[in-house]
Amino acid sequence: MLFLGIQAASSKDFANAKVGYYMYENGKCYASKAPEWAGKCVGVVISTTPNAEQLEMGYTHGTIVLLEDIPGLYQWWPENIEVAGVPSYSDSEEYPYAYTHKYLASRSEAAKACIDYPKIGENFSKCFIPTEGMWNLMLENIGLLNPKLNHDNTDNGRDARNTCAARLHYLIGGFKEDKDYWLARQWGSSSAYFGSISGTNNGSYRDSYNGRGRYTLDGKPGFVGDRTQRRRVRAMCYF
Repeated sequence: MLFLGIQAASSKDFANAKVGYYMYENGKCYASKAPEWAGKCVGVVISTTPNAEQLEMGYTHGTIVLLEDIPGLYQWWPENIEVAGVPSYSDSEEYPYAYTHKYLASRSEAAKACIDYPKIGENFSKCFIPTEGMWNLMLENIGLLNPKLNHDNTDNGRDARNTCAARLHYLIGGFKEDKDYWLARQWGSSSAYFGSISGTNNGSYRDSYNGRGRYTLDGKPGFVGDRTQRRRVRAMCYF
């Protein structure tokens, strides 16, 4: 339907949803923020290409990032041991819902925060911790960050990451620019991935045991850090 110049897709026709559209708890989505009468806006579409996990779960349209952090700071895991079922970074298919709700659920504060977060609507999955690949989709599809500049330590790279952060603040909002956000996969037995809205690395080496993080060996997709540190969570869900 078209109303007041705002294009909307009903909960039965998510095929009309596009990357960057605002999603509402009633299942409608709009190209721009809708008036208050439209209901509660819950997130922004970061992808309309379903992965294997969401297809298996029956969510066939895409992924949204929530408009707000889950309040609080959380440990990824209470001790530095490898968690069975959660892979280190690889090119394999991503299963962030399973990582969050099955393998991390027993002892991860970050996972429990997602599990306990109220379901945003009947048309959506429960929330989960995103993987580094999903975080990069947000940076690239919403923040318009050129992947080639994500790890560039020149002025061009820094300017691109600053522009990405500004776009994410404006189009999604609620991020803490100087804070790190847990991601769903681990690195070895002591670290887990995290990201920021200024890109997935900032061009400088950071030691993983001082609570700040360090590069992966190939410089992507982001930082890894001591999993017992407390960081923020910005959840995503399928639709």
